[in-house]
Amino acid sequence: MRHDRRLVAIGILLALTGLAGPVALHAEEAAAAPTLYQRLGGYDTLAAIFDNVAPKMAADPKFAAFFSGHATDSDIRQRQRALEL
Repeated sequence: MRHDRRLVAIGILLALTGLAGPVALHAEEAAAAPTLYQRLGGYDTLAAIFDNVAPKMAADPKFAAFFSGHATDSDIRQRQRALEL
């Protein structure tokens, strides 16, 4: 269940940022290209996006089950795990 929540959060972050596009096809280009984490802006940017999006997702009835019934410590850990790329 935890893994599912993490995948949902990462998928939404990628969709919102529009960076889920094509990946470099050549090894040289891939080695020289910045990582997805770098292209997204690193930890601070991802944390800001997550902090903005997570409460909206929690309020949505479709996603409420993923966010309900957690202790504060669990919510903090969930945020940390979502940002561990």
